[in-house]
Amino acid sequence: MKKIAGVFMVIFLYLVGCSSNNQQDAVHNKTEQNTPPVEQENGDLEVIADYLEVPWSIDKINNTFYLTERTGSIVKIENGEMERQGVEFEKDLATASEAGLLGFALAPNFPESNLAYAYYTYEDNSGQFNRIITIQLKNNVWR
Repeated sequence: MKKIAGVFMVIFLYLVGCSSNNQQDAVHNKTEQNTPPVEQENGDLEVIADYLEVPWSIDKINNTFYLTERTGSIVKIENGEMERQGVEFEKDLATASEAGLLGFALAPNFPESNLAYAYYTYEDNSGQFNRIITIQLKNNVWR
């Protein structure tokens, strides 16, 4: 009886293993189909920024990209040039793991207003907290 139970267990594990691989393959193939890589005309991938400090969030307007770095900067990438812009926070930026300057979205009227929305983690004597703020770009600094 133990021998038969063992055979059924092996068959069961084999079937379970095969079924989860098929599900993973289906998810993987679906992801690949929905997110094609950015390619140049010659078929090579194009790197638009290097040496980023823990990039976290990205937004784009026209041909200009804005990326947050968890360390507290926003990187502007325009015409192949990278510019790291400072952010002035009202409360001190947290430096713990998975904390810092995280979310970022440009306001719909950004070209006129220079406004964006950011999400960051800060620390005080009571602990760690999250904030959503409105920031405005003035003289290459977000305030």
